[in-house]
Amino acid sequence: MDYLDTSYVLALAIKTNVNHRIAVDFEKNVIEPVVSELVVIETYVYFSQILATSSNEEDYNVLEEKMKQ
Repeated sequence: MDYLDTSYVLALAIKTNVNHRIAVDFEKNVIEPVVSELVVIETYVYFSQILATSSNEEDYNVLEEKMKQ
């Protein structure tokens, strides 16, 4: 079982994150992922703030792409 924390989830979801490539490589080794409700809430809050305050279209496109999967 692998516990996925918020920083990992964000690194995986955001292509511009400095740890994105590491997170993608690690994802191949995740066998049984576990995410707490806190991680879900923190991730939601992060993206809500980005979408509300950012003009960075790339962050929005990454989020939109992940939502389609």
